[in-house]
Amino acid sequence: MSRSVLDNGFLRSVLTHSSVLLGLVLLLTATGFAFLALAIYRICFHPLAGYPGPKLAACSQLWFIRAWAGGNYPFDMRRAHDKYGDVVRVAPNELSFNTPQAYKDIYGHD
Repeated sequence: MSRSVLDNGFLRSVLTHSSVLLGLVLLLTATGFAFLALAIYRICFHPLAGYPGPKLAACSQLWFIRAWAGGNYPFDMRRAHDKYGDVVRVAPNELSFNTPQAYKDIYGHD
């Protein structure tokens, strides 16, 4: 029995599974860090970061989707405007305005 350790089928399967597991852990960790970096950018450094609103809305579409899918969108928007003012960040790239003047400024209608 002069088989090398790497020729052993059991050891090869253990090494293969642990390599796959290690690769999966590294992939999930890198993905988590990417999402964290994106959230920090959107909250702190994004061009719309200076506008008030829920932090979840600044990070992702989840706040908007939850409000819309739950059927509470008008009520959640009203609460957000009551809490944060006339301009509210409702998604990473979206603002909600609550004044007639904003409508005129944005759309050019009287």
